[in-house]
Amino acid sequence: MAIAAGVAVGLGAWGWTGRNAAKTARTAASGVPLPPEPPAVPSPPEEAIRRARAMPAAPLPLYLLDTWKPDGPISPRWKAVVVHHTATSGATVEALDRVHRGRGMENGLAYHFVIGNGRGLADGAIHATPRWRRQLDGGHVRGAQHNRVALGVCLVGDFEDGIGEPTDAQVAALKALLDWLLDSCGLSDGDVRGHRDYPGQATLCPGRRLPLADILETRRIAVDK
Repeated sequence: MAIAAGVAVGLGAWGWTGRNAAKTARTAASGVPLPPEPPAVPSPPEEAIRRARAMPAAPLPLYLLDTWKPDGPISPRWKAVVVHHTATSGATVEALDRVHRGRGMENGLAYHFVIGNGRGLADGAIHATPRWRRQLDGGHVRGAQHNRVALGVCLVGDFEDGIGEPTDAQVAALKALLDWLLDSCGLSDGDVRGHRDYPGQATLCPGRRLPLADILETRRIAVDK
C-alpha cells in the first residue's frame, strides 16, 4: 500500500504543469505542434450520485453466503453498519491486516467486510473477515462501546482526496451486502451510516464521492418493488 500511495503522490506532483512541460519539449524537438491535453479533473459528486443510483444490486452467489457463515449464530447485539473507505488507491486484505496489527489490534483487520476495487482485491469482490466469521467486536470506529455493536464495511479506494469514485461493481456489491446484512441482523436503512456520521467520530471517511444516501435510497426502492 505504501508503494501505491507513493506512486499516486508522485503522479499528483507531476500534475498538469509537468505534462505540459514534457509536451513542450517534444514539440520543440520535432517541430510539430501537439494538440492540447486537458488536465485530469475529478468527477463531480453529481456524476457519482447518478452512477450510484443507476447501479442495481449484484446477486450474491450462494457459495459466497456459505463462506460468510459465522462459526456460530449471528449475534443479536449488532445495531448498526458503518461504511468506510481505505483512503488508498488499492489494498489487499493481508496488507490491511498487517497495518491494523501494527496499530496494536490483537484481532487484526478492523472491518467485518472489505469490498475490492480491482487493485489488490478483485473489483466488487466481498471479503468476509474473521471478525465477522467469529462475530468479534470491530475496531473501525472510535470508542469500544461503538465497536461492540457496529459492523464495519470498508470499500477499497480514496473517495475524498483522490480522483477516484467507487466502481460500479463496488456499488452493486455494497447494495447487495447491505440487503443481506440488514435482513440477517434485523436492521433497517436508518441503521447504516458513513464513518463520519457515526457518533463521536472526527473524520471525512468514507469520502464525499461515496454517495451513501443515494445508494440507500435506491436500495429501498428496489426492495419495495
